Amino acid sequence: MSSNGESDPSSEVIAALTKQLGVDAAAVERAFRAGVSHAETMAKRRRVGENLSEASRSKGAEEVLNSSSRMHLLLVATHLLLVAMHLFLVNLLSLKKHLNGSSARYTCSTILCHRRLFVQETSGIKFSEGISFEQLRQELAEFAKERDWDQFHQPRNLALALVGEVGELCECFQWKGEVEEGLPGWSDKHRTAVRQEIADVLLYLIRLSHKCHIDLPKAALDKLAVNAAKYPAGLVRGSSRKYTEYTVNASA
Repeated sequence: MSSNGESDPSSEVIAALTKQLGVDAAAVERAFRAGVSHAETMAKRRRVGENLSEASRSKGAEEVLNSSSRMHLLLVATHLLLVAMHLFLVNLLSLKKHLNGSSARYTCSTILCHRRLFVQETSGIKFSEGISFEQLRQELAEFAKERDWDQFHQPRNLALALVGEVGELCECFQWKGEVEEGLPGWSDKHRTAVRQEIADVLLYLIRLSHKCHIDLPKAALDKLAVNAAKYPAGLVRGSSRKYTEYTVNASA
């Protein structure tokens, strides 16, 4: 129960998950609360950035938010538990050592079905809009600062860690032969593993770019322009050869 006598939705969700998963309640609550905390932080930063100018930020958010902004915050709050549930499911693999037996596998499969509300797994995939590399850079910087990890995040260490994460991503595809787009026939467990490893690779790449003082999105666009010059579409279409193997006359 909350302080005003109303039931706490978070506690109800935690209790339901604990009963359904059949795992330690403390472990479930830690993962769930971590997800809620992260979701609240992201929502707060996003709405402050959208609704407050530099001049008004010093006065405090509550003094300057208009009725429209308050409605936006209410909508964010109503979806907060859903976002937290998504983050909890992402962290669910860390609890897998507690799971055993067919009933546990069925439970995980049932819960992961709901995760599809947040993940587009069709051939017409489109990345989420409104999430920038700069936002991720700031989130990573804050994440490292809160844990005093900056002392470890030197360029060489990050580059080696990035290689390690690429290796873990490759393990997801090891011995599977050629895999079609969309990973058809893959289980939710293996899809989640690929999703997490790709995310780790991206996060380490962003962090490495930060520590090397490289503007990653600009560098990517610049390199794309270089690649366009190396591989003119009219010359290389349908071929996988390296650019050094092409000649101007080859297009004739």
